[in-house]
Amino acid sequence: MANFNASLLIASTHAPQIGTLGENTTPTTTQGTAIWNLAAGVVKMCLRSVGASDDPTDYTASSAGLLWCQEVEALLTSGRLLEAKGSIGVRAQGSRAAGSGDTTAKRLIDAANKMLADLKKDRNLKAVIIEDGAANNLPASDFASSDWTDGKNPDFVEVFGPTGDQPYVPPPVLYDRELL
Repeated sequence: MANFNASLLIASTHAPQIGTLGENTTPTTTQGTAIWNLAAGVVKMCLRSVGASDDPTDYTASSAGLLWCQEVEALLTSGRLLEAKGSIGVRAQGSRAAGSGDTTAKRLIDAANKMLADLKKDRNLKAVIIEDGAANNLPASDFASSDWTDGKNPDFVEVFGPTGDQPYVPPPVLYDRELL
């Protein structure tokens, strides 16, 4: 399955100090591609955990959901590439002040992790991502249904009163995501 960003170059836009990766750079193109694929896997796993599609082709081009996925993937990829590069040179990961321990890599990874945590906590963000492109993988509703109809008895007669079957809750029926 494809990653959300079209190329490793685009996925590493938050780390311009790395430059163009090649087979003689640290990290190499092969290592960079592996890091990019792992970052995409983290995003996809988070999307699936909230019931959203992890397939980039399910999202409309330039949609809010796709752009959100691309941003998280780019933050993770860039941060991990800087970590890989950080094994050489003094302050190769970048920092605001010498000895601060606050590296660019850490800030990028923390930003991506915050976005992923927000997806799990924020119902509105989750709904936007799901509605934006995940129609093929909708989760079970977070809302209780007041008159359950999925999987009901096909012989059920929908006549309220003593002459027919009686639903547990008489009309009006509230449907999923309908305000009370």
